[in-house]
Amino acid sequence: MIDKKIWSSIGGKNPCAFKMHTKTALICKNKYNLTGLCNEFSCPLANPEYATVRMLEDEIFLCIKNKEKLDKPQEMWEMYKLGYDYKDALNEIDNKLNGYSKETIDKCKNRLTQHFECLERMIEMEKAPESKLVVRKKKMSRREKARAIKALNTINFEKEIGEEIMQRLKDGVYGEDKKELAEITVENAKKYKAKKYVADIEESETRSKKKPKQRKGKKKETIEW
Repeated sequence: MIDKKIWSSIGGKNPCAFKMHTKTALICKNKYNLTGLCNEFSCPLANPEYATVRMLEDEIFLCIKNKEKLDKPQEMWEMYKLGYDYKDALNEIDNKLNGYSKETIDKCKNRLTQHFECLERMIEMEKAPESKLVVRKKKMSRREKARAIKALNTINFEKEIGEEIMQRLKDGVYGEDKKELAEITVENAKKYKAKKYVADIEESETRSKKKPKQRKGKKKETIEW
């Protein structure tokens, strides 16, 4: 039964801290409201016998108002934790709300169904990979790209790869035969460089000994009168 004195002071057009006006209906923002609407049946303040279903974090609770503790708001609500088995939770609501109106029991069961659907969606979202939005910094990406291209241009890959292969040949990674062949090729390359260096020096000396050719000036033609 509703308390008429309380409802007459907060119901209808009277002011209430939990009341919110919309174009279609009056909404109640009280966390213990069973339907979310502001009316005589749904008001948790004006009804001494009241029950609702709430979800706190990942757990579902059946909240029942205790008549004997109406003067103590902190101890007024008795909370019973409902299990994750849907059928067991429905049976527990029937047992705990024995003697309540059929409409209250049905509304509590509907609210329980909504909370179970919400839990299922939460589990599916946790399993699915999260998509994160990353801000693209165009200036930073351009600078990094330019630095990478500059670094690639400065690196001589052929030289470094060749040196690495020669070092492996010297260490005998590819076998003793290849090691001896590498030593022979290195010695031949050194001899070739030495011969080329001597030939270049001789050629430069011969060029310096040669005198530059003097340019012959054109004879001026004289005309006899």
